Amino acid sequence: MKIKISGNAFVITSDLSVEDILFVAKNAPDKLKVREKVSKDSDEVGNELFAISYNEAHASITGFGIAFNGKTRDEKGLATFTGTIPAGVANAKEFVADKISAVAAYLPELEKSVPKAVKEQKEAREKLLESITEE
Repeated sequence: MKIKISGNAFVITSDLSVEDILFVAKNAPDKLKVREKVSKDSDEVGNELFAISYNEAHASITGFGIAFNGKTRDEKGLATFTGTIPAGVANAKEFVADKISAVAAYLPELEKSVPKAVKEQKEAREKLLESITEE
């Protein structure tokens, strides 16, 4: 994750591509969520803490998630979010840090786990395709 401020705008660039986010959203949407663990010794999960999505028409950032609305113009097509900094904000860095604190806390975790989910889902899809016969 990278964060840049330019004038009255800030841009968050994820390490995840839009293509991967959309693929996982279609095939394993729970993999785009961070959930609390019920206990340290259990794999059981509880409430959803944070989620990511992609929606060109509606960017959103809250304490519970981020909806990316753009992508980098290179071959990677990394997901981006562009937000605005209101006029009159004295310290842009402080404003952005306050606005994205949940993103900074949870997005790195998803940036590590989502590529594994992409790989798993692509392998599962290949097996599924191999099992389908045409007459």
